[in-house]
Amino acid sequence: MNYIEATYLLVSDKKFDLSKKIKELISDVYVWDRKNYPYDKSVLDRFEIKVTDSFDFKDEDTKEYRALIKLGFPVLIFTYDITSIISIIFGRLSLYGRIKLVDIEFPDLFLEHFKGANYGIYGVREKLNLKHEPILMTTLETYTLDLEKIGDLFYKIATAGADIIKENEAYFDDSLAPFEERVKLCIDKKKKAEDLTGRKIIYAPNLTGKVSSIIEKAKKAVDLGVEAFTINVVPYGFETLQRLSEEIDAVFIANPAFSGSLYQTKDYGIEAHVLFGKLLRLAGSDIVIFPSPYGDYPLLHHHAMEVSEALREKFGNLNPVLPAPSMGIYPQIIPQVFKDFGNQVVINVDEVPYLHPDGIFAGVKAFRDIIDCTVNGVSIEECLSISPELNKAIKKLKK
Repeated sequence: MNYIEATYLLVSDKKFDLSKKIKELISDVYVWDRKNYPYDKSVLDRFEIKVTDSFDFKDEDTKEYRALIKLGFPVLIFTYDITSIISIIFGRLSLYGRIKLVDIEFPDLFLEHFKGANYGIYGVREKLNLKHEPILMTTLETYTLDLEKIGDLFYKIATAGADIIKENEAYFDDSLAPFEERVKLCIDKKKKAEDLTGRKIIYAPNLTGKVSSIIEKAKKAVDLGVEAFTINVVPYGFETLQRLSEEIDAVFIANPAFSGSLYQTKDYGIEAHVLFGKLLRLAGSDIVIFPSPYGDYPLLHHHAMEVSEALREKFGNLNPVLPAPSMGIYPQIIPQVFKDFGNQVVINVDEVPYLHPDGIFAGVKAFRDIIDCTVNGVSIEECLSISPELNKAIKKLKK
């Protein structure tokens, strides 16, 4: 029988009996003592959760007691959606106390029922006609702006060298620039910028509205020429993205809004590489945004590396996905980003280009220049001598 294996970290201030803890965990998913329940034992055996591995230890630094427990769940109890995976593996167990889901392993036959990313690393690169360099992504800050100002802002960002221009994930009230009108305008500006620069650009409006209407909204946008969308996956639900990616031929950028409540605590929730690297990949993300190790709200360096590798490594037959470390990324640390994440990465610089003293065009160009220099082995010092925009950015923008 095939199993989905989940690994949990348990933490306690007091020493505990490991075998008893395991029984408690399983009984929170199924009934451990079957005597008083009207189940057919011969049938129930097929649903048996097995203990794959376990060990406990005392953390001498914190003086806490910890255990790692791996449980195998028969695949026949799941349906082919993320709701069933989370509900069974970490539904009631998430209420257990100091417990964290630290890994999930899926059999390849189970993964075959998920489509995953429509494009992934190689498809996005093909759309952009980029071979090896990191991809530069920034944000179209649309708050309080009317259509004319949004169009002007988009064109400046596009002609300065951005590869992907996504809308702000918190942009919901679009009364000043209604969705369809905004999309038509940005597509027009995108084409003009492409004609001027010779560079391909992906525009990703933010999907908003009720779940019942969001698919039709995306379909209309695709008819208007949109190739990508940004979506806040956790608030909308994994199934919303899974259905979107199955029905809409587009690139989907998963924004991490609200996800901090799931992964940030040490002893609770879901490990970052499981949330960003596996569940969002299953749901159909092509690009996954997550906190970089460099910002004010960072992932620890090794956790960010784990997320990045989980998105790009072999995962059944699903397309590898582009990691997009975000927050705290300033021009002077681009060489470090390239060193840490390699070239198969989207460098999401968010609102930082807006802080440039000469405006958004200069801010984006500073990033374009340092990325191009880094890829070509040109030092920051040499790059400063040929890029006044970068020179001013590094003098004015904090690290």
